[in-house]
Amino acid sequence: MLGLYLGRQRGLEQEQGQEIVCRLAQLPLLVARALALDQEVQAIAQRFSATPNFLYLGRGVNFPVALEGALKLKEI
Repeated sequence: MLGLYLGRQRGLEQEQGQEIVCRLAQLPLLVARALALDQEVQAIAQRFSATPNFLYLGRGVNFPVALEGALKLKEI
């Protein structure tokens, strides 16, 4: 709500705000769908658990995502 309020102060249109609220309302369903993939994630983890190297690629807005992914793998 604070983000929407601040967005409105900076010119966020009402339609855009409503779209954000609709997408936020979908989050519980999306999280449940992601958690339902547990078996598939475990299979992929098992497959790559002995791999000595990984390469993370990202360009533009995906560059920070690639950096974060590489950091998380190092932390594990």
